[in-house]
Amino acid sequence: MEKHISIDSWSFHDYPVHTIKASSRGLTNHDYLEFKKYAAEGVVEYFKKCDLKPGDIPIHVVALGAYEAWGPNKNGDAFTEKACEEYHHTFVTTPARYYKHHKNKDPKISFGKVAYSCYNKGMKRVELLVIANGTKEAAERNGGLVLDDETLNRLERNDPIGWSMACKVAYDVCSICGNKAPNRLAYCTETTCRDPVNGTKGLGCRNNLMKFAEDGRLQFVYNPEPLFFDISQVLRPADRSAWGGKLTKEAEEFLGKTANELSDLSSYLLVSAYNRKIPTQLAPVFLKTAEVLAEQEIDITAGGYSPRDLSLGVALAVPQQQKLAFLGNWKKAECGLYLTELAKNKCFIPPDIFFRSILPVEDEDLIKAACNYTKGVFNRLFNNPSQLIERLRSSPFVPEMDYTVPLEIKQACQRLKPWFSLEKHELQKRAAVAHSVFLEYPHKQIFEDSNNPSKLPILQDLADQYGLYKIAATVLSGLHNNYNFCRLIVLQNWVTL
Repeated sequence: MEKHISIDSWSFHDYPVHTIKASSRGLTNHDYLEFKKYAAEGVVEYFKKCDLKPGDIPIHVVALGAYEAWGPNKNGDAFTEKACEEYHHTFVTTPARYYKHHKNKDPKISFGKVAYSCYNKGMKRVELLVIANGTKEAAERNGGLVLDDETLNRLERNDPIGWSMACKVAYDVCSICGNKAPNRLAYCTETTCRDPVNGTKGLGCRNNLMKFAEDGRLQFVYNPEPLFFDISQVLRPADRSAWGGKLTKEAEEFLGKTANELSDLSSYLLVSAYNRKIPTQLAPVFLKTAEVLAEQEIDITAGGYSPRDLSLGVALAVPQQQKLAFLGNWKKAECGLYLTELAKNKCFIPPDIFFRSILPVEDEDLIKAACNYTKGVFNRLFNNPSQLIERLRSSPFVPEMDYTVPLEIKQACQRLKPWFSLEKHELQKRAAVAHSVFLEYPHKQIFEDSNNPSKLPILQDLADQYGLYKIAATVLSGLHNNYNFCRLIVLQNWVTL
């Protein structure tokens, strides 16, 4: 089993990554005293002897905490002190390298190496010394590529960056029943999780990690004998979202699928909740945008389509060929980057393509049902304004407000612009060559169904993620005050598949 573990998914008392400040002569007295405040003695001593070359960027990383002191992380993964002490060396011996977004198959596209690891017995945590490539000479010497200027500047300023590590375990072990699971499909459930000693009922790891059982014990998994092979810079850490854990069970019941058919679906959607910093001054803008979209939704449902809706509606449907082109460019590990750049270009993904992009298995029934629940999504979200900002912060599919997008992704998004832009001139071009109306008649019953809490929660959860994405993307586009533009944002949810 392969796992991605966010290094800030433990509540360490300090930010877990620091660029080590040192002069060309090494650590000065002041640098040395500062370094000692947060680093293990082993890392400090190794660094003092380390022969840094020009272009080497030393980074201190607190990779993980031992269960005995820090408990399981936010994902429900625990590493015992024994596992940390006996297997931390695999960061160096595997060897683990510095990658981006867990693209870890080829060392030639890495950005540095893990030079040293140790187990800090006093603090009960694993610490690393990573050497990043700051120049071409450093990359030739250490292997891999040179870091981009944006990352170099953030490291220089010691700005927070998302970091995640990858490890392999033969199996993990339930904290209550002791079940050894080689993959998530083998996790215990509410009906099978029982303490073998006293028979106490657990909640099951499949859907209830980090919840408390009836006897007060926490449901999590131990990871024995981990093999660490990757430390990655990521756009957002790989923490569990509040909605991902229940997907497999409910989708299986709804679609009549076997657990095996939905295994990848579950494992991918357990990426997510990110504590994104939304500036205080922007919070009212998000709320106002959600309100405007919700009002448009009600207007369409009550009054039907205007002549303008129908004239531009034909341009909202994306041809199958262009859908495939989009999916070919889409990289799930960098979905936030694509969504950010597309929003800046006034490009919005229709609901069916959004769901195809985030679900690793294509199931037409699930996609169509989820699309139906997007009709009414803005009213559903705006009905809980106190929770809306928090949900925007934690959604894995909300574009970043202040993130520099790499040139490769900018170019890919430019190629998609003619088919996904909602700017008037692009819509008119598409409308001129369209031959039929693709807008579904706005039945009031559909709108009411999408707000019915008795309907399948998973469909609502998926649709809500799409709605959160569109609210944030509308703000990022800069056209959130444009009535006609917001109207198109809502109309896009009514395009037939």
